[in-house]
Amino acid sequence: MRSLYVRMSIVFCSVIVISSVLGFLVSNLYYQAKIKPQNDAKLTKMAIGLQQFIQDHPDAVEEYLLSTASLGYKMYLSNDNGDEQFYGQPFRKNDLQEGALQKVLAGGFTTESVISPAQRLSPASSIISSVIR
Repeated sequence: MRSLYVRMSIVFCSVIVISSVLGFLVSNLYYQAKIKPQNDAKLTKMAIGLQQFIQDHPDAVEEYLLSTASLGYKMYLSNDNGDEQFYGQPFRKNDLQEGALQKVLAGGFTTESVISPAQRLSPASSIISSVIR
């Protein structure tokens, strides 16, 4: 028979592990259901504004992008010729698939059809990437 000390230690450790796993799962579900769509909408609105600004003021694009990057945004722009420009801090990973970039440039981008859930980009990425087409 185990002592009371051993039984209480096992119960205590079990409660900690179960609570940690449940807390992680609940917070992740909340982020995916509530916060991520809001962030995607905010980034999409910003990207549409960026696209409109570039169309209205093609001579001030570089300054605008540098200014936006100084706010903490990381941007990757590419065109049909393969010219690439990065603005802001470097990305932790540069793992954008070539097929995804070509699909964005062709105007047929959807996050579900091109990128796995682990690599999913916001809808703003497709707009920003196609801005300098």
